This record gives sequence, structure tokens and C-alpha cells, in this order.
Amino acid sequence: MKLAHLYKFDWYTPHQAWLAERGLPHHAHYGAKPERANLRFTDLRYADLHSANLNYANLRDADLRYVDLYSANLSYVELYSADLRFTDLRDANLSCADLRYANLGFASLRDADLRDAKLHHVIGNRKEIKTIQTDPWPIVLTKDVMAIGYEQHSIEEWRGFDDDRIASMDDDALEWSRTWRPIIEQIIEVNAA
Repeated sequence: MKLAHLYKFDWYTPHQAWLAERGLPHHAHYGAKPERANLRFTDLRYADLHSANLNYANLRDADLRYVDLYSANLSYVELYSADLRFTDLRDANLSCADLRYANLGFASLRDADLRDAKLHHVIGNRKEIKTIQTDPWPIVLTKDVMAIGYEQHSIEEWRGFDDDRIASMDDDALEWSRTWRPIIEQIIEVNAA
């Protein structure tokens, strides 16, 4: 696999050294001084980062529109409030990534690994991640997980919650659930992510 396109970024080899220092999978770091990639607020629009190893990087609030992250390792990456519209995330590893408040509108997520990713308040891509705006909580759905407001659980767990469990989530949760639960069930059945 050719990775030369990644080494033009001055933060890439120090991040690989930082990963190596912690015994985590990494690419060659050529003896660089270890430093975790802190790309908060960075404009990376149109960057070619396919196959990049960015696990544990800080990309909070980054502009990642149109970035090629095909087959990238983004596990444990902080993507809180990042702009990922039109980004290629096919086959990307987003397991345990913090995607809260991220905008994934029109992103390509085919075969992306979203296991244990934080999805609260995400704007989905309408395919693998769907977002439904309700008052007061947005609903985020994948084929396996549903986040309502700040509560995220598997769809099966949500289906098993009784009134007492739902009422314990918020003062208004039970009333909200009585209105929205049947609608959500229909959406899940008709339009599974």
C-alpha cells in the first residue's frame, strides 16, 4: 500500500511516533518526535488522507469537507462538531469515534465501522446514519443503534425499555416516548438504516 501522500503533512509522522510510543498500530514514523495530532479547527478540505492512520487524533471542529478518508483508521478520533459533508469514509474504521454534533451530510459511509461511535446530535448522511429532528430531542439511527438526545443504546435495548426506565432518563421522556415511540418503530421497520 502506497502511503507517500500522507507524509507531506507535517503532523503525520509525529502522530505515528505517538501511536508507536503507546504500542498502538502505526505507519512508519522515521524517528519523528512523538506528538498526538491536534488538528482542531484545521481546514483540510479536499485533502487526500485515504488509508491514513489517525486513531486518537483530535479533529474536533475540523473542516473535512470533500476529504478522501477511504479505508482510514479513525478509531477513537475526536470528530466532535467536525464538518464531514461530502467526505469519503467508505471502509473507514470509526469505531469508538466521537461524532457528536458532526455533520455527515452526503458523506459516503458504505462499509464504515461505526461500532461504539458516539452519535448524539449527529447530522446523518440519510443512508447509514439517519437523523430525525423532533422536539426537544433529535433521533439518530443506524442499522444497530439509536441515539435520542444524549441517550444512546442498541435498537434492541431501546425496544426493551419499560416506562420506568424511560421516565428515569428525563422528566419529559415518558410523555415524549408515548408520542414518538410508535412513530420511531414504524420508521425503523419501513426505512431501516
